[in-house]
Amino acid sequence: GVGATVATNKISNTIRSYISNSQVNTDDTKTTSGNVTLTTTSNSDILAIGIAASASITSSTGNSFSLGINGAVSSNTIKNSVGAFVTNDSEVNVKANPVATETCSLTISATDTSRIQAFSGGSGFSLAAGSSDSAAVSVGLSLAYNTINNDINAYIDDSVITSGNTIGLSATSDATILSAAFTGSVAASTTVSAAGTGNETKNEVTNTTQAYINNNANVDSTGSISL
Repeated sequence: GVGATVATNKISNTIRSYISNSQVNTDDTKTTSGNVTLTTTSNSDILAIGIAASASITSSTGNSFSLGINGAVSSNTIKNSVGAFVTNDSEVNVKANPVATETCSLTISATDTSRIQAFSGGSGFSLAAGSSDSAAVSVGLSLAYNTINNDINAYIDDSVITSGNTIGLSATSDATILSAAFTGSVAASTTVSAAGTGNETKNEVTNTTQAYINNNANVDSTGSISL
């Protein structure tokens, strides 16, 4: 008997909030000051479950042979580009009103919380019975491969920024992989029996997370500038 299951999942997205080749000015004539906020969040989630089972039973009055093979393979990948930025010769002026009771600020943030949960397994049973020689073989294999490889960027590039209060840039990565692989195998015969199992789990998180000011950007703030 042969049993097999294969689960393949891939998420590949580009998520962005940005100001490009534009002018943005908040209104300082009102009683409250305006904020400029660029926020990008990615929360990709993969849940993969693969289970395989096989059974082989042989009976004869002479020689008999029984073979059971089962395998489960799970391959899961998340590869996203997550960005929040001001770029391409933009001008952003976050003005402060002297009589305003609220502060004004520019906030640029990119966050990724990708998660993979993958469970794969298999079970096999092989039975051989005969009046003469008999042999039973059962083999089980379970493989799980999981990868998270995202780019998370918050930045100001080739632009002019003026803030009446603060400027904050943040890039955050909180990737999680939970993976388990299991197999079970049983072989029985009146003469020779053999059972074998194998498991392999490989998990990789190779995110690039950056918050930066680059390429001759001109940034001026009356308050703090944080990265």
